[in-house]
Amino acid sequence: MKNESIKITNEQEVLDLELRALRIINPINDTLHPVFIDGCCGIGHRLANVLPTLVYANRNRRIGKVFWPDVPWGSLFNDTDYVQANPHDPTGQNWKIAKKLGVSFKNTYPTDWHGIHYRKHTQTHTILDQYRGIEYFLDNEHMFAILLSMRESLSPLVLSYLTPIREELKRKGKSVIDDDAHHVSVCAHVREGNGEKGDWERKNRTMTDKEVILFGTLTKMKEFVESQNATSVSIYIASDNVEIRTWFRNHSPQPHEVGNEIHWNVIQPKKVMAKPQSGVWFGEHGSGTNSVLNQTMKNEAMAEATAEIFALGECDALFLPTYSSFSYAAIVLTAGRKKRVYFKNRRTDKAYEMEEINSLLPKYRNQIQHDQDDEYDEYSDDYYDDEDVDDEYQGEYDEDYDNQ
Repeated sequence: MKNESIKITNEQEVLDLELRALRIINPINDTLHPVFIDGCCGIGHRLANVLPTLVYANRNRRIGKVFWPDVPWGSLFNDTDYVQANPHDPTGQNWKIAKKLGVSFKNTYPTDWHGIHYRKHTQTHTILDQYRGIEYFLDNEHMFAILLSMRESLSPLVLSYLTPIREELKRKGKSVIDDDAHHVSVCAHVREGNGEKGDWERKNRTMTDKEVILFGTLTKMKEFVESQNATSVSIYIASDNVEIRTWFRNHSPQPHEVGNEIHWNVIQPKKVMAKPQSGVWFGEHGSGTNSVLNQTMKNEAMAEATAEIFALGECDALFLPTYSSFSYAAIVLTAGRKKRVYFKNRRTDKAYEMEEINSLLPKYRNQIQHDQDDEYDEYSDDYYDDEDVDDEYQGEYDEDYDNQ
């Protein structure tokens, strides 16, 4: 039986949504001291702190200045009117002024960044529940706007990874000029763990039942593609394990299969960075995994990860079978474009299933709650926790960068 048609926005509708969102960004008051931001660890954790802080800065008409000691912000993003790379300040004077004014944020974000009162979080029993505070990301118009601005300011280094992926996402049929094809693009982020130790291992986040989870994800992808009456589909897979992309290539419908009239293209990025034998290049604070990389290679590794995040946010549907702070920005970009975002069900009897965000949150988004749910604390230790600074490192981190 054919799947019920699911309406998604077309290119013109997406363009209109994005142009409308960008108008929300406030002009900067140059007389106000900048908001100073630094951070560490993986790109997901960094952006999970930077994005709310940039929203806070723009709501208050201040420019954001970002300093990352290991990989310069400027290697990933060009300066804009709203956010710029903050050069190293040996005296620390600017940071001291910002700290006195309450506008310096070291590996954290302002608690009042969104301007929305506390709300109750309704348990969905899906992976969505692990994205603490995601309602604040989705309900805040500034968040989508800031991300769009950042997307337009991606550096040439990031674009060297992203542009070929973008071209493949738009490929119709067997060629880019096959205009007769009804084409859709789907993306998935699968965080397996890749033998990572430290905080990841202590919190037992390694993916189990991998085959069940991957087959469930692919099954939902097929349902979505069929609902669009598509004749061709591009699949982009981001993962810390290179074998995940190979799995999708081997198990997606093949041209010779009986009854398959859809051309499936699992994208193989043209430019890739070698992954470490275990873990990720940028994990928890104190990890020495990237110590074998010189500065150029560190910039390359972080640029690839940044490109992956923005690629995940440019598909017609985003599938998240596992939790990772890496996906926050992609969720906002996909949902902001009125596309589809699917999360794996966490109930043991429905582990094979995935549910779409609009079926999970429609009754709760934009409904402000003035009492905080006892079972949900937006600022709990688990917020953005898969790549967070471990508690034992936080004091060490503050000491390391106290002079910045």
